[in-house]
Amino acid sequence: MIGKPGNSVDNPSMNDFRRRKFKPQKGFGGNPLEKESWWKMTKDMAFRAAEYDLWNVIEKYAKDNKLYNFAMNLVDGSDWRNLQRTKFSAEKAKLANPLQKEVNLAKILTENGHSWYFTPVNNADGVKNPDGILDGKTAEMKILTSNKLDKIADRISECDKQKVIVSIIHITDTSSFTQRNAVAVAKNTLKKPLKFVKEVVLVFGDKVSHLK
Repeated sequence: MIGKPGNSVDNPSMNDFRRRKFKPQKGFGGNPLEKESWWKMTKDMAFRAAEYDLWNVIEKYAKDNKLYNFAMNLVDGSDWRNLQRTKFSAEKAKLANPLQKEVNLAKILTENGHSWYFTPVNNADGVKNPDGILDGKTAEMKILTSNKLDKIADRISECDKQKVIVSIIHITDTSSFTQRNAVAVAKNTLKKPLKFVKEVVLVFGDKVSHLK
């Protein structure tokens, strides 16, 4: 029994955590309401959560915070992935395994004032999970090698199916169409009834346009 007879015990909401200025134990990664902080949990913390039968509770809180790909069995702290032949390293969940082209895109994003954190692969729901977290929002990277302008809209739609807030489109072939035309397509796609995607970050070569 918890407390005195007649007392009720409620499960706290995410807003309760905010009001009470919840302070996580060391290893959580700072503010527990920041999406990357969930992935910064250590394996020891996951084991302790299992001992207290809190796995499902924690995963529910994460999903309530729109971190749909979070899974307790994939947490193991954080480390870094270096971009070959450079001094740049991208922060990532330890079990994340980003490709070099994705680390290169992370470099472009951070050089343009954004924060980026790679998350692990999780195909539990039959759909590839987001690549990571951009400025505290779930995001998916799409490397566009096609010379067809309408493929931009297709990639944004794919991101929407992956339940991300931000769709990042990196256009590596800048000779087939202009940045202006690419931005126009992205803006028009954002006007359509997308369920999850609210923002598009269009990277034309190394030039970044953030569209909302």
